[in-house]
Amino acid sequence: MNEKGRELVEQIHREAVERYHEEKQKGRELVEAMFREALEREREEKQRQRPLVEQAHREAIEQVRG
Repeated sequence: MNEKGRELVEQIHREAVERYHEEKQKGRELVEAMFREALEREREEKQRQRPLVEQAHREAIEQVRG
């Protein structure tokens, strides 16, 4: 293979490696975003459930006292 052919192969290889790293980074960012969203949903659900649990505890205490 002549010099020009080697340069072309190296350029193609570098571009392929760069695309691979970009796709890998995009995937990592997507997973991180999904994880943050899941944590936020869990936090919101706990906030929604907390008053219900507290109410159930108050009712249980009142039943024991009564």
